[in-house]
Amino acid sequence: MAQTTAQVSAVDAKIEVSAAGSVWTDISGSANKVDLGAQDRAVGSAFTFDGDGALLTYGKRQPLDVTVTVIYTETATTEGFEFVRALHETVDGATMYLRWTPIGEVAVGGRSQFSTGKGYIKSFQYPPVAADSGDPILTTFTVTAANIVRTASVTA
Repeated sequence: MAQTTAQVSAVDAKIEVSAAGSVWTDISGSANKVDLGAQDRAVGSAFTFDGDGALLTYGKRQPLDVTVTVIYTETATTEGFEFVRALHETVDGATMYLRWTPIGEVAVGGRSQFSTGKGYIKSFQYPPVAADSGDPILTTFTVTAANIVRTASVTA
């Protein structure tokens, strides 16, 4: 197989959050990274007296964590830190929806969008500070979701 020529970068990725999955807030201007591990699927096994190997079956997909890194700001509730902080500090917690488009808004033609559906804020990091750094302050939040859905051919 020939080497691909269709590679992309996340230079113009779009990251959006929502409290209810209907009204979306674009946090791309304060988001730095979306990081998630592989989603596991339960695999069952059993042995019989006959044969040398196990019998295998598939189970359900396991929940997964999506961690988003954002730039700490104190300016607007529409930026990543303040939007998620408000949800995190809600009594008894709050649900959150997350979606991202790796190629972003400037792409011409079809592109993929990934979304969590209803998730739960599992962790939220308040701003760490360091006297020896001139870097922007980065914070993270983690959303636990049942699955990720890919929507193909989202167009501008």
